[in-house]
Amino acid sequence: MKENSHPKHVLRALERLKNGNTLRRSYSTSEEAQIRGGGYLYSLYPGDRKFPTVSGRYIVEHGLVESNKDGLFGDTPQTFSLPSASAGE
Repeated sequence: MKENSHPKHVLRALERLKNGNTLRRSYSTSEEAQIRGGGYLYSLYPGDRKFPTVSGRYIVEHGLVESNKDGLFGDTPQTFSLPSASAGE
């Protein structure tokens, strides 16, 4: 999928990951997480800065980031990073 085919809010959110930040996903029962985040809230690491819930969900569900495979259970990753430039080399 071409990068410019994603919503503008997602493209702006992705910019925040380009300097090496990690997207962190945390399970939550909050109304925000349940309604907009599929049961999750998102933040950036380092610094624990809030990341837009809808954008975080979209980025993960559309495969725009790669799992760091660090979840408590194998099928529930907690952190994600942009794919490395050398991944296909």
